[in-house]
Amino acid sequence: MKLLLFLMMGFLLSCQGKKSDSPLKEVSTKVLEEKKEKELGNKQVIKPSLVTPQDERQSKFRCEKNNVFLFRDKTKLRLTVKADFQHVNNAQSKKESETRGMAWFTGKESLKWNLKVSGRGNQRFSNCRFRPLKLNFSKKDKDLRWVKAGEKFKLVTHCNLSNRSDVEDTQAVYMEAFLYSIQNTFMRFSYRVRLAEITYLNNDGSLYDRGVSFFIEPAKNLAKRCYLKSLKNLSKIPIDPYKEYEKAVSLLSAPYNKFQKEFTEVFNLFIFNSDYLIPSDAYDSVHNLSQFYFPARHQKYILAYDLDQSAMVQAGLKSIDGGEYLISVSSEQHLDDLRKQINSSSYRKLILKQFKSKRRIIKRKIDKNLYLNKEKKSILYDWMRDVDFLIRD
Repeated sequence: MKLLLFLMMGFLLSCQGKKSDSPLKEVSTKVLEEKKEKELGNKQVIKPSLVTPQDERQSKFRCEKNNVFLFRDKTKLRLTVKADFQHVNNAQSKKESETRGMAWFTGKESLKWNLKVSGRGNQRFSNCRFRPLKLNFSKKDKDLRWVKAGEKFKLVTHCNLSNRSDVEDTQAVYMEAFLYSIQNTFMRFSYRVRLAEITYLNNDGSLYDRGVSFFIEPAKNLAKRCYLKSLKNLSKIPIDPYKEYEKAVSLLSAPYNKFQKEFTEVFNLFIFNSDYLIPSDAYDSVHNLSQFYFPARHQKYILAYDLDQSAMVQAGLKSIDGGEYLISVSSEQHLDDLRKQINSSSYRKLILKQFKSKRRIIKRKIDKNLYLNKEKKSILYDWMRDVDFLIRD
C-alpha cells in the first residue's frame, strides 16, 4: 500500500513539474526568437514586396545628428591646399582637370593629407576663373578623419568672376552657405556645410590665390545618418550586366515620399531656387538633385543642392554668364509662384505650420550671422518681410 501511494505521489509531482516547466520554456523560446528577429531586422533590409502595414508604422523615417568632425563644428576652418591650380582651372573637362595635391590646417604643416583635386560644377566650371573643386582624400593616410567624414568632398569656392569684385564673390559664398543653414533649420535630412578660409598654393609653394569656400556634406555620409541608400551612382543606369540594370530601374522607379517631395518644391521656391530638376521616371535626367532610397518603405527622398542660382545669392550681382543685375529678390513672380505651390499642395496646412514655426529662428540666424554684410542682410530682411506676409495670408 505504501509503495502504491509513493508511486502515485511521484507521478503527480512529475505531471506538475511538466506543467510548470512548459510555459517557462515557451516564454524563454519566444524571447530568444524575438531577440533574434530584432537583431536580424537591424541587419537586413525589408524587401519592398514584403512590407506590411505594420512594418510601415514601425519603419519611421529619421535622421541622426551629424557627428563627423568636419560638420559638427560651426567655426570657420583654415586650410592650405597645394596643387597645380593653373591646370585645374584651365583644363577642358572635369576628368582632365584632376591632379594630385596636399592639404593641411594652415599653420600646422606637421600633419598633411594626400588628395586628388579636380574641377566640378556646370555653369561655374565654364565661367569661374577659380572653379568649384572636388577633393578626394587618400585612404592610405594614417590620419583618417577626412576619409571617415566621407572621403570625397565638394568644395564651393569664391569663383573669381571677372565681372564681380572680391567682396561680391565672398558675399555670394556666405549667402549660399546661409541658405543651406536655413534648410538645416527645417529638417535634419539636409546637407550640412562648413565654411573655410583656404590658401591655395602652386606646387612650388608660391601663392596662387586665397578665398572663402565651404565644404558640402557628402551624400554618402547623409545617407548613412538617415538610414538611406544614396542613388547617386545609379543616376546613369548601367546597361550591363542585366541584373544591375534591373536593380537600378527598380530603385529609381520607386515612388517619391509625397510630403517630402512637395516640401522640397515649396522650400526651393521659398529660397527662390529653381536650378534643379526632379526626374519624372527612372530614365529622366537629373540636375542638381540628390536622390535617396528608403528601403523599409520603398520610397525615394530628394534634396536640391548647388544653390548658387538662388535669387538671394544673385540679388544685386551680375549673373554668372555676364547678364544684367537682378533688381529685387522678392519679385511678384517669385512670390506668386510660391503662393501657387503652397495652395496646390496636399499638405498645405502642415507646410504652412512648418514655415510659421521657423520664422523667428530664421530671423535670429540673420541677426547673429557674422559674415554677411549689411547689404546682404538687408536683402534677407526684405525677403523675410515679403514671405512672412505671404505665409500669414
